[in-house]
Amino acid sequence: MNQKGFTLIELLVVISVIGMLASIILVSLSGGRAKARDARRKVDVNQIQKAFELMISDNGWPPNDAGTWIHLNNPCSSGLTSTLVPKYFASMPDDPLSPGLPPFCVAADGYWYYFGIGYKYDGINGVTAASVDNYIICSKLENTADQDYHIIGNLWGRGWTLNYCVGN
Repeated sequence: MNQKGFTLIELLVVISVIGMLASIILVSLSGGRAKARDARRKVDVNQIQKAFELMISDNGWPPNDAGTWIHLNNPCSSGLTSTLVPKYFASMPDDPLSPGLPPFCVAADGYWYYFGIGYKYDGINGVTAASVDNYIICSKLENTADQDYHIIGNLWGRGWTLNYCVGN
């Protein structure tokens, strides 16, 4: 007799091959998602820097003390945010993995954008500056293989894991 069809073994082999291919694709996509979030973080931080520079050009330096360190979307730091929004941003950019507003007024580790006055950034490390006319804007990158990933020295007395900064 000439029967057409697949045997149970053949079907199981095909299903297992498809399962392995699907798992390989999912693993590679998760790394791609982290890279995409990092790319967005870099663009956001650079846009915040440009908006801050425009704000300085228009209004001069904001009244702040050297050593001030804030989350940009923290309600307690609304002075800077309200100066940038809505004139320079429709709404302040937020990290792709942000869990929402920081839970308190003291800066803490998390996926937010950070702003520090009185700090300089030399491309690898942050250093305390003598003047409030220096600033850094930082974020956390997920991809440790990124060329812009640097472990930033802990200037603010906490164990934060910020690793991407821009500044003047």
